[in-house]
Amino acid sequence: MRDVYLADGSAAVVVSAGSPEQLAADAAGWAAYLDTHPDVTPAAVAALAFRAKVIEPHRAIVRGRSATQLGEAMRAIAAGGVHPDAARIAGPALPRRIAFVFPGQGSQQAGMGRDFYDRSADYRDAADEINAEFEATVEISPLDYLLDDTHAEDVRILQPAIFLHTLALARMWQAVGIQPAAVIGHSQGEIAAVVVSGHLGLRDGIRIVADRARVVYRSAYEDGHDTCAMAVVGADRATVEAKLARLTGWAELAVVNSATVHAISGDERAIDTMVAAFAADGVFARRIGVDHPGHTSFVRLYEKEFNGTHAEIEATGFAAGDIPCFGGTLGAEITSDLPVGDYWFWNLRNRVRFDLAITAAADAGINTFVEMSEHPTMLLSITETLGIAGVSAVVVGTGKKKSDPLDAFAANHSQVLVGDAGFAGPAVIAPAGAVLPDFLRDRARAVR
Repeated sequence: MRDVYLADGSAAVVVSAGSPEQLAADAAGWAAYLDTHPDVTPAAVAALAFRAKVIEPHRAIVRGRSATQLGEAMRAIAAGGVHPDAARIAGPALPRRIAFVFPGQGSQQAGMGRDFYDRSADYRDAADEINAEFEATVEISPLDYLLDDTHAEDVRILQPAIFLHTLALARMWQAVGIQPAAVIGHSQGEIAAVVVSGHLGLRDGIRIVADRARVVYRSAYEDGHDTCAMAVVGADRATVEAKLARLTGWAELAVVNSATVHAISGDERAIDTMVAAFAADGVFARRIGVDHPGHTSFVRLYEKEFNGTHAEIEATGFAAGDIPCFGGTLGAEITSDLPVGDYWFWNLRNRVRFDLAITAAADAGINTFVEMSEHPTMLLSITETLGIAGVSAVVVGTGKKKSDPLDAFAANHSQVLVGDAGFAGPAVIAPAGAVLPDFLRDRARAVR
């Protein structure tokens, strides 16, 4: 956290103690203080809390724009309850190793970057910078899709827009002090992941995502294959494959997100037949925003064209990278011995093994997963895979549809910070003449 304020403009008050019981008592003390000081600013409360003592293992972060809002959340903590403006963990804070998770195509919608662009200077600066690189490198402007909710769903702009959007969201997280120890990519999300990890430069990432989108467009439209689709299914792999085996039509298992979350891809009529069959059995299944048969044997028809599009890429191989990058293409960490051109063909052709990528990251010590998207789509899969492996972790998104995006971001930001033993509190001091609440005076420390 770079200061007392969170991304949505609210102030963050850190309440901490050596035990859950003391944490509840301190929250009750703050609630009483706020009741008798209704005019105090949340920023002043945050500074007083920081002045009172060092950050202890059991903690909560309470957000608010007024004393009343803070007081309501404090009372909830004191009672052992939950509150949308309060983030806390069940046990003491632990050392955190954070991974940024970059999803692929499927949940996007035109205009999905508008609120972030209008209200977050960090997102806007990153989006403008990356869009300028797109215009200079491949002569397209994917930012148009992110800002215009009436924009056409053209995959040649849509996929670059997802790439730009997730990179700008990553910049938002980094701007508020959250630095990844690793990145994880799902399908086209791997292109953004390798850029953030330092395995490839931004311009090469731009060229790859633009080339990939053009090949996808040709395979889906120019060559007459415009009747393809993809659907997500909430069932185990054996159930999905048993249904596919009895299908008269063409569809394949395309994505393994977790033990009970899969995606199928193929002919539109076959996909609709599968969705209806699962629904009849009471199994969740629905079409997603992908209209090409990615991650199937169909992609083999475009091997030469796909590999031929990368002639302008500057890198001759993956760089060592600044941090590890785990990809669903191979379900493993990307290494410098992998061929760059072939890899991105594999990325579109191979069945996505996101489950294996998550497991590999967890095995490497990652215990906090942050999804870079306007609405979380991978959290259930991540949580299920970690649960099966017996890994305790924090799993959060960035924004959330049908809610204030910066409020959701601030809540997720708090959730990451509150459980991190390395978080020492906001670098602020109390206003001149400020008096500590009575319940904290005996634990007061000098102003830093």
